Amino acid sequence: MILALALLLAAQQRSWTVAARPSVSIGEVEAAQEYMFSQVVGAVRLSDGRLVVANGGSNELRVYDASGKHVSTLGRAGGGPGEFQTLRALWLLPADTLLAVDSRNNRVTVYAPGPILNRSFQLQAVAGISGRLADGSYLLTVGVAPSMDMKDFQGLIEFNGLVLRRTAESTSVDTVARAKGGHSYVNPTTRRQYPYPFGRSAQIAVAPARFYYADTHSTEVGIYDPTGKRLGSVKLRPSSRPLTDADIEKWIEVDLARRNGAQAKLDARNDFKQIPPLKRTPEFASMRVDDLGNLWVRHYGPPFDPSPDWDVYDANGAPLARVRLPARFDPFHIGKDFLVGVRKDELDVEHIEVYRLTR
Repeated sequence: MILALALLLAAQQRSWTVAARPSVSIGEVEAAQEYMFSQVVGAVRLSDGRLVVANGGSNELRVYDASGKHVSTLGRAGGGPGEFQTLRALWLLPADTLLAVDSRNNRVTVYAPGPILNRSFQLQAVAGISGRLADGSYLLTVGVAPSMDMKDFQGLIEFNGLVLRRTAESTSVDTVARAKGGHSYVNPTTRRQYPYPFGRSAQIAVAPARFYYADTHSTEVGIYDPTGKRLGSVKLRPSSRPLTDADIEKWIEVDLARRNGAQAKLDARNDFKQIPPLKRTPEFASMRVDDLGNLWVRHYGPPFDPSPDWDVYDANGAPLARVRLPARFDPFHIGKDFLVGVRKDELDVEHIEVYRLTR
C-alpha cells in the first residue's frame, strides 16, 4: 500500500521535457502564400517526416518536407471532389492514411498514402465530428439545450453534452455518453445571448478503441469503450483557482474587443453586468491522445491566455508526467518523441512547429 502510494506520487511529480527551440518552424508575416497560415485546424507528421497542415483560412491541405519546405497543396475552396467549404479537422490514421473533415459539405475526404485523394463520403452532423475509432465508427459531440418553453429560456442556460456514435455500416447514430455541456446566458429583458465568462464546456479525446469525455468543471474524466460502456475514470490533478473581479473584467474586455460598433459594445457590457460571476475557473481546458495511447490534459487558461502546462495519464487514468509546452503552442499531433502543432506569436501570426519531446 505504502509502496503503491509512493510510486503514484513519484509518477505525479515526474516531468517530461520539450526542447527550447523547434526543430522545424514554418510561417511568416509576409511570404509566399504557402508559408502563411490562417485558422490552422490540424497538422500531422507522416512516417517519413513530412508534415501535412490543414489551413482552414484557405481550405487547403499543404504538404511540407521534413525541413519545412513546401512540396505540394491538396484541395481548395469549393464543393467538388477534393475541395472544401469549411475545413474543420485533419486526422492521421495508420499507414499514413489521412482524413480531412469538411463541416459545411458534411463530408469526410480520405487520402491514401502519398497523400493521394482516395474517396469522399457524406456524414451528417459532421460539424460535431470529434474522431474516428479503429472499428471505422465515428464519434460526434453535440450540445442540447434543456427542455423548456421559450419564455423560460433566460438567465443561466446549462446545456447537456452528448456523444453520438455512427458505425461504418449505419447511417443512424446512437447516444453513447452524456455529460454537462456548455454555459450560456440570456438576458431576460433584451433576450440577447452571451457566452458565460469562464463557463464550462464538454471536451472529448478519441483513442483507437476508447474515448474520454467530461465537462471542464469536473475533476474526473470518464473513460468509455466504443459502445459507451464506462471503463473507469481519470482523477485529474486539481488546477482550478478562485476567480477575481479583475479576471472577469479581463474576460469581458476581450469579448467586447471582438464586437463591432460602439452601441453593440455598450449593450454587451451592460448585459454582462447582469451575469452572476462564477467563483472558480474550470479545472481543465482540453484533451489530446498521443500516438502511444496516453491522455494529455491541459490545465485551464482562458482563450486569451492558454496555459502551457499539461498532465499526462496512461490509457487507464494512472498519472504519468507533467509537461510544459512552449507558450501559445497548441499541439495537434503528439508522437513518441515529438510534437507538431501551431504557435501564435505576439502578432497572432500562426507558425507550424515541431518540437522534440523527451519522456
